[in-house]
Amino acid sequence: MNIEEIYQKFRSMGYSSDGLKLKEIVRFIQILEHNRPCFGYLPNNNHCVQNTCCFRETCMNVVPDIEWRVE
Repeated sequence: MNIEEIYQKFRSMGYSSDGLKLKEIVRFIQILEHNRPCFGYLPNNNHCVQNTCCFRETCMNVVPDIEWRVE
């Protein structure tokens, strides 16, 4: 899914993307689709169980989002 498709998907759900970062939009979509909002949290691992997440394959290739980690 490319960036424009992500924005279109979000708008089609009735939301505005104004002021939101792309990762925030993706995570919001994950919540709306009953997935864990974990995009970019633990990429390049074999532990993702979100098999129905439309962002799963892309997520596995992004740079980890250090700010998202909770210690």
